[in-house]
Amino acid sequence: LTGALRSGATQRVTRTMSWFSDTVHPHALRPHHEGYRATLQVRILHATVRRHLLAREDWHVAEHGVPINQTDMAATWLAFSALLLLGLRLLGVPVSRDDAHAVMHLWKYACWLMGVDLTWLTDDEREGRVLLFDILSTYRGPDESSVALANALADQTKDLTFSSFAPLDALLWRIERSRHLGTAHLFLGPNGMKRLGLSRHHLPWYPLVIFGYNCVRGGLHKTIPGLEAWSAARGLEARRRLIEAHWRA
Repeated sequence: LTGALRSGATQRVTRTMSWFSDTVHPHALRPHHEGYRATLQVRILHATVRRHLLAREDWHVAEHGVPINQTDMAATWLAFSALLLLGLRLLGVPVSRDDAHAVMHLWKYACWLMGVDLTWLTDDEREGRVLLFDILSTYRGPDESSVALANALADQTKDLTFSSFAPLDALLWRIERSRHLGTAHLFLGPNGMKRLGLSRHHLPWYPLVIFGYNCVRGGLHKTIPGLEAWSAARGLEARRRLIEAHWRA
């Protein structure tokens, strides 16, 4: 309704990335800390959008449902938790049972702060995965908005600056786009790509390349003292730089 599907994809991704980073940072969800405040701000934003849309004459609850409703929010938080864990494993990242439970519990609390009812929340990864696919099975197929958003997200990397050298930047953009679309192909399959208006010819080369690397790295983390902490610090720094690059776009 706002046109932001086509023109605001990069900003939309950036805001979500910033909130995600604020939320998962150590101790971030303690009262009045950064992630706690950011999550409550999202809750207020959702309430404002919900109230605005319900007041519009062209929003029909019988057809569109309640905007940003409980099941939609539940599907979203499960994408950040249960689906994230599944994706990590498919990319070769070993995840222990304790770590998986910690991820589920963190997002359970974050989304309770955001207004998701306890009925839709769980600490158990398997329960979360079943709940997610139950919810998704009730959804309609992709519509025009889905196609518009998918294509906007596929092209949003062109707004980013990867290098100060223009020819190299263009090459890095093509590699990054291919990496993202190849990963999407792994999870969506050729039929899912087609239904979203995306090319089915983006083969999942990146997941195949990174799988072995992640398996080896996971094994080294268990055997070399301090390596996991060092990798975590590098990951935090990489995430910070990525978010900065999006904000500059």
